[in-house]
Amino acid sequence: MAGTDPAVPPRLRLGLLDRPRDLRKMTEALALGRELAATAPMRALGLTETAPGPGRTTDADVAAYLRAHVRPYPHLCGTAPMGHASDAHAVVDSRGRVRGVPGLRVADASILPDVPSVATNLTVIMLAELIADAMGGGRVP
Repeated sequence: MAGTDPAVPPRLRLGLLDRPRDLRKMTEALALGRELAATAPMRALGLTETAPGPGRTTDADVAAYLRAHVRPYPHLCGTAPMGHASDAHAVVDSRGRVRGVPGLRVADASILPDVPSVATNLTVIMLAELIADAMGGGRVP
């Protein structure tokens, strides 16, 4: 935590690739991308690999590249995920109510349990409207 001053931006440490499984999955994804790029239809496009580059072939080389270059998607999701009361990681319930803080609701991407596979803004608009409906507020005209 950076501190309790609300004027100081929070420090977020996302732990990207901290778990061996995460690094393995990213290495596998890169290998799959290379495999797809090596198919005849893709080769016909005349594209070449720029990152991490064809010279990085060993798992250690690829892992070093990934650790140095993997960055978060700019729309953070799931930093305060919603979930069932039995989920120790869930911060809010399905109506956006913050557990342990009466009267406080959250209706943004932080409560999404997973990153959506569509535009984040549309998902958050839908989520906020559902939470507003649950509060009895409905849509704003």
